[in-house]
Amino acid sequence: MTSVQKRPPISGPYAAPLFLAVLMFCLAIGLTAQPRSSIDELEGLYRYTFKNGLMNGQKYESENRLALLKLTATSAYFNTHLEWANGHTCDLSGVADLDPNGNLIFRQPSIEGRICVFSIKPTRDGLVLGDEGGACRLISCGARGRISGVEFKFQGRGKLHADEIRKSRDFERAVEEHQHPPSGSAPHQ
Repeated sequence: MTSVQKRPPISGPYAAPLFLAVLMFCLAIGLTAQPRSSIDELEGLYRYTFKNGLMNGQKYESENRLALLKLTATSAYFNTHLEWANGHTCDLSGVADLDPNGNLIFRQPSIEGRICVFSIKPTRDGLVLGDEGGACRLISCGARGRISGVEFKFQGRGKLHADEIRKSRDFERAVEEHQHPPSGSAPHQ
């Protein structure tokens, strides 16, 4: 029969500080790993530039943008402009509602009887755009454009000029459509 030697628990002058250090580390990891879910924490103007090009080899600089403006505790106006190869773009705006998972969701009729379901999902480092089923792409993008998987980092967020946005026709249209959805559109949740 083999005997198993038990190690004594950590004790001595370093036990309490070691325990506290491990506890603080675990708490820090848990807190930073959680995505942001309050619209207040997400609001801002996100943008980044990158090298792009035409099919003929000509190079140019592009900029992707996402403006996010809180309207209520559970809704936000968004306006996104995405640039793709050969000058193709995606432009989509509206009012998105906060779902139980902390994501902002926008729904509107697309083409071919489909519904555009656009999402803005907070992550630890930023926001990721989604286009469930690709119906938003059909009504807002050129041939080489897409929405799903586009990321905006919190470090690329700047100040939002809320007064200018509220004065725009697009903002007024989006708020009106959110308050009075067109017939045939999906209900806001």
